[in-house]
Amino acid sequence: MSPSYATRKRKEKSVVPEAVATNGELFFVFLIFAFVLFLLFPKEMLQKQVLSEKSNYELTGVYLENMLRLDPDNRKLMLAAAKVSMERGNLDLSEKLLQVLRKNDDPSTRNALEMATYRLVQMQIEYSRSPDYIAQKRKRLATIVKRVAEKKYFDKKEALLWYRRALDTSQKKIALHFIESLSDSNDPASLEQCVYMMIQPENRHKRIACAEKLSQYGGTSAKKWLVAAWTLYAQEGDYKKAVDILEKLVKIDPSYRDKLAETRRAAGRFVDASNLYLLLYRKSDSPERKKEYLYKAIQALASGKLNHKAVQLAQKYEGNYLGDDKMMEKFIKLYLSMGELKAARALSLKMMEQEQ
Repeated sequence: MSPSYATRKRKEKSVVPEAVATNGELFFVFLIFAFVLFLLFPKEMLQKQVLSEKSNYELTGVYLENMLRLDPDNRKLMLAAAKVSMERGNLDLSEKLLQVLRKNDDPSTRNALEMATYRLVQMQIEYSRSPDYIAQKRKRLATIVKRVAEKKYFDKKEALLWYRRALDTSQKKIALHFIESLSDSNDPASLEQCVYMMIQPENRHKRIACAEKLSQYGGTSAKKWLVAAWTLYAQEGDYKKAVDILEKLVKIDPSYRDKLAETRRAAGRFVDASNLYLLLYRKSDSPERKKEYLYKAIQALASGKLNHKAVQLAQKYEGNYLGDDKMMEKFIKLYLSMGELKAARALSLKMMEQEQ
C-alpha cells in the first residue's frame, strides 16, 4: 500500500458527512434572523431598507410578514412604506406591502389600507396604456368602493371623498351609503353635501337635520339654511316644524312674516295666523297690501271654521271699504261660503244705503 493511498484513506475517514437542513429548520433560522434584525435595527432604518429594495420584492414581503407576527405595530411602518414607495413609483413593492397588511387584518388600519389601495390602483391606471388592463383596474376601484361602503371602512371625515369615488366608479346607490353618514357630522362642508346630494324623498329627514345643524352655526349663511329647512319641512307636509323654523327665520329677516302667517294657517294655528296677518295689515303702507292682509286674516279664521270670530273681524273693518266694490264682493262671498246669510244681507243693505 503506497503512502499516498493510505493518506487518502485517512482523509476519507476523517471527513464528516454534510448535514442537510429541512424546510422547517430553514424557516426557524429565518425567523431568528428576522427577530435579531428587528432588535438591532431601528424602525426608521428598516423602513429605509424596505424602500431601497427594487428587485427582490417577494423576499421583502416574506420578511415583513414575519416581522408583523413578531410586532403588530409594524403595520404602521409597512403602511407608511407602502405610501412612500407608491409615490416614488415602486408600485410592485407597494402592492406587496398592502397585500401583507390585508392578510393580517386590523380594524385600526382598515380605513387607511383601503385609501392606500385605492390610490395604488389609480396610479396603476395612470401608468398604463393598455385598455384591457385599465378596464380591469377600474373594476377593482369599483370593488374597493363597494367593500368600503358595505363594511363601513371609513370615517365621517372621509365620507365625502368616498362619495365622490362612488360617483367616479358609476355607483350612485352606493354613493348614498357615504352621504347618509354625513347627517351625523359636525363638519360644515359635509353637512352642505348632505343637503345638496340626498335628494331622494326617503332621505328628506336627514337633509332637514343637516340644514338645521348648518343654521346653528349662525353668521350670514344661517338664513340660507333656515330657508332650506323650512322648505323641506313644507315639502314633507310637517307644517308644525316648518312654523318653528320660520319663527327663527323672521328674527333674522322680518320679510318672511307673510310665509309664517301662511304656514301657521297650514299647521292649523288659525288664530295665530289671523293675528299675524292683522299685524302686517297695520304695518303696511300700501292700500292694496292692507286689503290683502285683512282679507287673509278673515280667511284664516274661516278656514278653521271659526265663523263667529271671522264675521266679527269682517264686520269690524267692512265699513272702511263700503265704496270698494271688489272688496265688498269678497266680503259677501265669504259670508255666504260660511253660511252667514244674515251678515251677507246686512252688508248688502249697507251698500245700498251707501249708494243712495
